[in-house]
Amino acid sequence: MALFIMNANRLKPGSHGMTASLRRSSPSCSPYCEPEADSGPYPGPVDEFARTAAEAMLTAPTRHPPSATVREIRDFFRDDHVHAALIVSPDGYLEAVVERDDVDGCEVPGAAAAPLGRLAGRTVAAGASLADVRRVMAVTGRRRAAVTSDDGRLLGLLCLKASRAGFCSDQDVRARARGERGTAAAKGTPSAGPAD
Repeated sequence: MALFIMNANRLKPGSHGMTASLRRSSPSCSPYCEPEADSGPYPGPVDEFARTAAEAMLTAPTRHPPSATVREIRDFFRDDHVHAALIVSPDGYLEAVVERDDVDGCEVPGAAAAPLGRLAGRTVAAGASLADVRRVMAVTGRRRAAVTSDDGRLLGLLCLKASRAGFCSDQDVRARARGERGTAAAKGTPSAGPAD
C-alpha cells in the first residue's frame, strides 16, 4: 500500500500522491478539516477507521529553518522523545524530514542538515486514514510522519507512542512539558521542554 508520499520534491497542488482509497470519504467532513484545539487523549484504535491524520496530529511541532546545521539537529536529538527534525521554509513548506541516522555519520557539523534528510516515506497526506497510516508504521518501524497539505505545507506531525497504544496528542505533549519543568525545578536544572 503506497501510503507515504514517494516524491521527495515539493508537491504541486492536487498531486499529493495519495490513492483515492486513502482519502476520507465521509461527506459530512472535509478530509482536511482542522482538529479541535484540545481534543484530549487519543481515543484508541476503534476510532482509527473514522479518523484522519489531520485529526490525530500534533498541531505545533518544532520547526527548524533550512539553515539549521548538523550540529544543531544533533543537539535537538539529545531528547529521547525526538525522532524527526522538520526543516521548514519561511513560507511554511516542508523542505525535509531529518532523522537521527541521517546526521550520525556526517563529518561536517557546520553543514546544513536539510540535504541529508528527505520527504519520501516520511510524510503523509492530511486526509489519510489513520488506520492505514498506523499499519504502514507497524511494517516500516517508523513512529513519526509529517502531515502536509496538497501543496506541501507542513500542517503537523503524527507521533506514534512508544507503547504503540496510540498517537501522542497536543495535550500529552503539554503534560510532559509540565512534568519536565516540575522535575527540573526540583533538581535546579533547566528543562528541555516539549520536543515532539
